[in-house]
Amino acid sequence: MRRCRELLAIWPLPEVQRVNPYEIGVFWSRRADAYRGQQPRPPYVPRAVDQNLAELLHTQPLVLLKGQSRAGKSRTAFEIAARELAGWRLLVPTDRTALAELGRLELLPGEGERVLLWLDDLDQYLASEGTSGLDAGLLNRLAGCDPPAKVLATLRLEEHARLAEAPGELGRAARELLNRFDPGAVTLPVGFEEPAERTAITELYPGEQFVGGLAEYLAAAHELVDRLEAGEASMPDGAGLVLAAVDWRRAGLDWPVSRTELASMLPLYLARLRPLAAPISKGEMDRALGWATAPVGRTAALLVADPDPLAGAFRVADPIMDYVERRTKRQLVNPTVWEQLLGLVSPQEAMQVGFAAYTRGEWRAAQTAWRQVVDSGDPDVSTRAAVNLGYSLARWGDVSGARAALQQAIDSGHPDVVSKAAVNLALLLHDHGDLSGADAALRQAIDSGHLDLTRGMAMVYGGYLHAVHEDAASGRAASQQAMDSGDPDAAMRAQGAIHSRRRDDDPQA
Repeated sequence: MRRCRELLAIWPLPEVQRVNPYEIGVFWSRRADAYRGQQPRPPYVPRAVDQNLAELLHTQPLVLLKGQSRAGKSRTAFEIAARELAGWRLLVPTDRTALAELGRLELLPGEGERVLLWLDDLDQYLASEGTSGLDAGLLNRLAGCDPPAKVLATLRLEEHARLAEAPGELGRAARELLNRFDPGAVTLPVGFEEPAERTAITELYPGEQFVGGLAEYLAAAHELVDRLEAGEASMPDGAGLVLAAVDWRRAGLDWPVSRTELASMLPLYLARLRPLAAPISKGEMDRALGWATAPVGRTAALLVADPDPLAGAFRVADPIMDYVERRTKRQLVNPTVWEQLLGLVSPQEAMQVGFAAYTRGEWRAAQTAWRQVVDSGDPDVSTRAAVNLGYSLARWGDVSGARAALQQAIDSGHPDVVSKAAVNLALLLHDHGDLSGADAALRQAIDSGHLDLTRGMAMVYGGYLHAVHEDAASGRAASQQAMDSGDPDAAMRAQGAIHSRRRDDDPQA
C-alpha cells in the first residue's frame, strides 16, 4: 500500500466519475469556473467526436485522443470516460518511472477490478531505447489482467509527429507503441465547427466572444503567445526564462524545472535577446520570474509554479510549447543548451535527453548524451547507451566509432543488450562488405541464450542477409529458426524491421 501511494497520483484507486479532473491534468480556467453554478466543475461542451470516442472506449483496449494544445483533449477524454466507464477504477501514475515500477509489482493496483490507466500527454510516459516507461511488455501485462485493463491517453499532435517520424531502429519502439494505439485513435479539432457545438457554447457560456477554439480562449492561449512575443523585446530576462523552460521540456526532461536550473540556463538565452547587457542580479532574476509567472487574462501564466511551494519549480504553459515548436521546427530555441543540460542530469536522465535529441535530428547532441552515459559506467544504463551510440554513429557514418561502441556492449555480457548489439554490428559489417564478420555477429546474437525478440530478429536478419546474396537455403533455414525462437511474433515483427531498414536505406523501396 505504501508503494502504491508513492507511485500513484491518487490512492486508493477512485472510480472514474468521482475524480477531480483538475488533479489529473485537465486545465483549470477562471473564465470557465465562473460558469460552474451548482455543478462540481464548469459545463462541458459536447464535441463531435464524443460518440466515436465512446465507442472506442467500449471496443478497444488502447484509446488515444490527439489534438493541438488546448484543443480540450484532457477534458473531453475525462468527460467521456466518466460517462461511459462509470464504476471503473482510475489508475494515474505520477510519471514514466512510476509507471514502469507499477509494471514490476506482483499485482497491478486494482487488478481483479475494471481499471482504466490514464496517461495524459502520452509522450511523457513512453519508454525509449534504454529508458523505462510504457512498453510492449507492460501493454501485454495490462491486456492479460482479468478483466483486462484499458488505457486512455492524450497526445499533442506535434509530439505524435515527432515520435512517429523518429528514424531507424532507435525510433522503432516508439513507432510500434504508437501503432498499437492506431485502432483506437481519434483526433480532436481545435475549433467548434459543428452547429451543435456552437449552439452548446452559446447556451453554456453566454457572452463569451472567443477566437479559435473555446478551450484555447478559456486558457488564454492567444494572450500567452502575445505576452511572450512582446516580452522578447520589452522583458528579455523574463522571456529568456520561459524559453529556457520550453527547451528543458523539449529536451526530454518532463518534470518541473527549478529556479536554480533556470538561472543557470538563462545566460544562453539572454545572449540572443540582449547580447550587450551585463549578467542579471538576484533582484533582476526575481523580477523576471515574477513577470513570467504573472497571471495572463486572469486564467493562465507563461510559467506555472509547482503546487508544492517548497519545490521552487515551474512548468511552461502548453500553448507556449506548441507555439515555439511551430516557430523553431523541432530545433531547440538555443541548440547550445544541450551540453549544459547534460551537466545537470543523472545517467538515466541523460538517456532521455539523448533520445529527445535523436528524434529532433540533433545527432551530435544525442551522441554526446549517450557517450556521457557510457562513460558513467552506470550498471543499469551504460551498456544500453553503448548500443544507442553505436547505432547512431553507424547512421552518422562513423564506422570505427560505431563498431567500438557495439563491441563494448557485446563484451559487457549484459543479457538484455548483447543480442541487440550483435545484430546492429552484423548489419554494420554487412553494409561495409564484411560478410563473414556479419554472419559471425549474427550467430553470436542467436547463440546468446537470451530468448527475446532481438534473438528472433537476428535469425530473420540472417535469412535476409543470406537471401540478399542469393543463398536461399541458408536464408530459409535462418527464417525457420526465427519461427521456432519461442516468440510467436519474432519473425513477423523482424520482417517489419527489415522493411523499415530497406525504406531508410532506399526511400523508393
